Amino acid sequence: MTELLAFLNNKVDVLPETAILETCMTAYTINENEEACSVALKLLAPHNKFFKKKKRRGIEKHAEND
Repeated sequence: MTELLAFLNNKVDVLPETAILETCMTAYTINENEEACSVALKLLAPHNKFFKKKKRRGIEKHAEND
């Protein structure tokens, strides 16, 4: 898993997303990919502040006009 995270850290700025995805899918197991994703999400959003859903004003206004 640490090898995968190191790979992503080093290549995220230089390789296209499709090449990174293909490499991850072929060179690493599903478990390694899921563990690395879990660790990355924990490090990037320890309090889930990046994943809060926003209420859309258009839907609320539309519902009020009905």
